[in-house]
Amino acid sequence: MYTPPPEIFSTLCDFRSYSPAPLSADNIKWFKYAARCETATLLYNEFNEPKGYVVWAEISRETLNILWKTNQFPRYIYEWEEGKIRLILDVSIDPGERESIVKALRTLLRSWKIVAFKRRELRLYVRNNMRFKRLF
Repeated sequence: MYTPPPEIFSTLCDFRSYSPAPLSADNIKWFKYAARCETATLLYNEFNEPKGYVVWAEISRETLNILWKTNQFPRYIYEWEEGKIRLILDVSIDPGERESIVKALRTLLRSWKIVAFKRRELRLYVRNNMRFKRLF
């Protein structure tokens, strides 16, 4: 039986609808998986209003290697909870709240040990004594 994703799914879609970037099928799939796996965080301003979000997957080294070699992001929901590497998939910040939300984003990232993201190229960082060191 189908169970709808948690409420955060609609919140993520709503935030993304205000972004100039188009809402793709991959975004919708990522939002659905993030809602089910609880790998999405809303970012709040100083007035406790949500003004951004971060969506990530907790991937394994094998999934990271697949991304590195084939440029293929995690496709299945089980890949979102199989490891300790936090792969950032989507970030959205309200432009008018950029300063306070970037502060909230930094606080979130400081709580993570291993972070990966892909913009033009794949980057992997490991936190060591409150600083991130780039591995590749």
